[in-house]
Amino acid sequence: MKIRHKIILTGAIVVLSVVIFSLIDAEYVSFYKVSTGSMSPAFEVGDIVLLDKEIAFDDLQVGDVIVFERPKDESRIIISRIVDIDYTETGKVITTKGDANPSSIPGTNFPIIQDNFIGKVM
Repeated sequence: MKIRHKIILTGAIVVLSVVIFSLIDAEYVSFYKVSTGSMSPAFEVGDIVLLDKEIAFDDLQVGDVIVFERPKDESRIIISRIVDIDYTETGKVITTKGDANPSSIPGTNFPIIQDNFIGKVM
């Protein structure tokens, strides 16, 4: 009888978790999986990060870790840390760098504009 209760409890927890994550992963927050080692040691390959999609682009600061579409061709989703913020005639422009990378990569880590921004890692 004990094993049956554990199986039922485990099943209920899994179903409830799926329902909760489905509700959460919507308009305000999302989950992203880290796919490279560029943010090591803060985040390792396979880590799952929770993303705040409600934060305004204008509220981002140097040191924040953000998720964005690669500026060069928007073919990849990138997780990286903000290292510089510039203000141009067309608006705010962000430069990022992976913690494990020696420098920013043009077309990948900058220039990031509001249209590229997805959210801030919580």
